Amino acid sequence: MRRSEGTKVARRLGKSSGKKAAAKKEDVCSDIKKLEEQKKELIQTVIRLRNDLDMARQQQSPKWKAVIRSCPSEHVTLIEPVHTLMIDDKDFDPSTKLTLRCPVQELRARHYAGYLDLGKLVDRKLSLLELGRGCVANKSLISRLSSLETLILDGTNACGGWLDGVASADGLREVVLRNMPTLRYAPFLQNMQCLDSLTIHDCSELLTIGDKPFWPQLTRLDIANTSLLLDSLIQRLEQCTCLTVLRLHGCLSVGCRVLVSGCT
Repeated sequence: MRRSEGTKVARRLGKSSGKKAAAKKEDVCSDIKKLEEQKKELIQTVIRLRNDLDMARQQQSPKWKAVIRSCPSEHVTLIEPVHTLMIDDKDFDPSTKLTLRCPVQELRARHYAGYLDLGKLVDRKLSLLELGRGCVANKSLISRLSSLETLILDGTNACGGWLDGVASADGLREVVLRNMPTLRYAPFLQNMQCLDSLTIHDCSELLTIGDKPFWPQLTRLDIANTSLLLDSLIQRLEQCTCLTVLRLHGCLSVGCRVLVSGCT
């Protein structure tokens, strides 16, 4: 091969390699652009999915319920936020068998018969507490349930004076007393200035709720089947300017007349 021909071949090979390298570089740049476009599309997809998830969370009811039944020997740990926790097993001991690591809005211990440690609920944003027959609680901690708005006592043992601790829960907006035959006096109710609704049913021995009840925000009063001396109580209802619902049933001690306007 002549020298000139070898030079031509080398030039052709060099040009060919250069073209291949340039083409490869163009391919790489094209791939990079495609990846960048795909990245943008993925980011938009993630944003869209996140928005959809937020919307779904807003539309979904937050009222998750946990019900404890027939598991006296098992330990229960709650991690996800719970709207309503119901203890329907009378033998389940929450003081030793329940661990709360999440907020609980409502605790309903309707059938639990034993001691309920309110200390476990202090930081759980509890807004409703329902205690059933045979259930007792450490009264000194009731006032520390800063979010508590509703207290329901259904068949709860009123002996021992532990109910006096309820008086310190001055943020209560609703109190329900039902089926408490041993309850005779309830002075803890008279100074609840935030009280919006009061229901007293089937407390046959209840005689008084205090000498001077003061409920400036009361809108609903429902009393049935008690021995309350309602005369003086009714006379004070004229001070309840927000009262819209008044129901008295099975109360034989009503001996006076009072005009309460705007009630149903």
